[in-house]
Formats: sequence, structure tokens, C-alpha cells
Amino acid sequence: THTAVPGDLKGNSLTVQVGRPFYDESAVQPFTYLGGKITEWALSNSNDSNLMCTLGMDFADEVTATALASATYPTGIETFSWVGGSVTIGGTAFDVTDASVSGSNNLNTDRRYLRNNTRKKEPIGDDYRGGEFSLTADFDSLTQRARVASATAAGAMAATVLRWEGKTLAGTTTYPSLTVTIQGRFDEFSANVGG
Repeated sequence: THTAVPGDLKGNSLTVQVGRPFYDESAVQPFTYLGGKITEWALSNSNDSNLMCTLGMDFADEVTATALASATYPTGIETFSWVGGSVTIGGTAFDVTDASVSGSNNLNTDRRYLRNNTRKKEPIGDDYRGGEFSLTADFDSLTQRARVASATAAGAMAATVLRWEGKTLAGTTTYPSLTVTIQGRFDEFSANVGG
């Protein structure tokens, strides 16, 4: 079990390499990106696809002289399909057709200075981190609308849990899974129909 909670990003970075083939397919040109930070992220799933993760990244430098590394993939990799997805709001199962959750690290990525150097300094937090979630469901009750219309902060809040479970048994009783728990405020509700 791995539990991730927001923490300090200062001093943390990643390196990413992309192999781009030349037009005539004669060779693959490696592009290596150094000093990377994840600026924003999103998880999204609809009722006809796998769970997708999208990352926004910022890098300190791009070089083309580093040799292309060999790609390796973990054995037994598991994808999360909409079939294994579920949502609960306030502890009650809630049927959705689309679910997404996103976050922004609100990093200042343009830290360039007059210092006889063109490189920018490490991106740092410039504001509080932000996050949003969105759910699409049938309009079959006023429960979620009541949260949005609540006159109290407590009435507008509910624990929302998005969970995906893989189909391959890992061990004797456990399936791979991903759980996102949000203690969030419900700000918007729409039940409009075109036409």
C-alpha cells in the first residue's frame, strides 16, 4: 500500500527522455529533459475507457547529446478500466458516467534572473495548491444540488471517494487498486438539457 499526500516539492525533480524518429526513419533522436517538475496533473475516466493520467511538466533544460536509453516496463502491469471504477459521496454509492480529479502545484516556473546565466532557478510554490473534481451522473435526485445550495460550509462538504480496482488477483485476496479520497466542497450543479 502506498499513500500519497501533498508534501514539499523543493529539491525534488525528475528526468524524462523521449525518442523522436527522423522523418526518413533513419534514426531515432533522443531528447532528454532535465530538472523536471510536475506542475499539474489529472485523472479522468469515462464509461468507455481506461483510467487516464495526464501530467503537465516543466523542465530546466533540454539536451540532445544523451544516448537513447532502452525502455523497460514492469512485469504484470495492470490497467484500470471503467468496469472496476466506483464512486461514493458521503459514504453512499453514486453512479457516474464520467469522473475526473485534477490538481495544480501552482509553481512559479519562470524564475529567470539577471545573473550571467540563462537557466531558470528551481520552480517553487507561488500559491496554495489547487484541486478540482467533476462527476457526471443521471439527474435522479436533489441530493447533490442540496450540497451546492447549502447555506453552511458543513452542508456543502462531503467525502467523495473514487476507486478503481484491477481485474487480476495479486496474491490470494488482494486486487491492485487506486483510491482517491477528497474532502471537498460542492460548488456547482447543472441539470440543464439542450433544446
